[in-house]
Amino acid sequence: MRILCLANSYKEGGRCIAGILLDENNAPVFNNGRPVWIRPICKAKHGQVPNYLCKHIVPLDIIQIDGTKVVGTGYQSENTTFDENQILVVDKVEKTFIDNLHDTTSLIFKNRGKALPEDIINELDHSLLLVRSNEFEIIEKKYEDKEHPQIRLNFVFNGNSYNLPITDPIFLNKYEDEKSILDQNESIDIILSLGVPFREWYYKLVATIIY
Repeated sequence: MRILCLANSYKEGGRCIAGILLDENNAPVFNNGRPVWIRPICKAKHGQVPNYLCKHIVPLDIIQIDGTKVVGTGYQSENTTFDENQILVVDKVEKTFIDNLHDTTSLIFKNRGKALPEDIINELDHSLLLVRSNEFEIIEKKYEDKEHPQIRLNFVFNGNSYNLPITDPIFLNKYEDEKSILDQNESIDIILSLGVPFREWYYKLVATIIY
């Protein structure tokens, strides 16, 4: 199975890899007007992929996994097991490759909030989205019980404002070195995901920022 990697984010001590299914010619596969998303998962408690298997992978890489089986259901329909011995990087694409892969949803995961209750989760059949925003800013949210602030993305999509935490390790490392990293960008591409339940809520995350 070939996948265009669009996310390699932090997850429970490992990584969450996700991307869009490609055919044998490296063309995106669609179903009902949406690209088909795949999230490779391992046998760990939350399906996280160990760092040693995937820390070398970056968004816009084309990766290959073998021994795949789609096992996802409900809102995590993208979950796919694979041979955990290897993830191969076989090619890479330019940013323009994703120009026609954006979601046209009106709301991000059916509401304007930062999380979803179980009744809305039960209506969803996906947990990954790619959107583009022309209004955005990075903010740092401080907590009394934490040494470092949480880095979050404020952005507008379809006239609605969102404020969500960033779990993209590549972006976070670059932001630490250069706070003005997005200042010259007119738009950014955002890969969004839904986390595992926390106190009966499912939180939205910014898995990747492509700029």
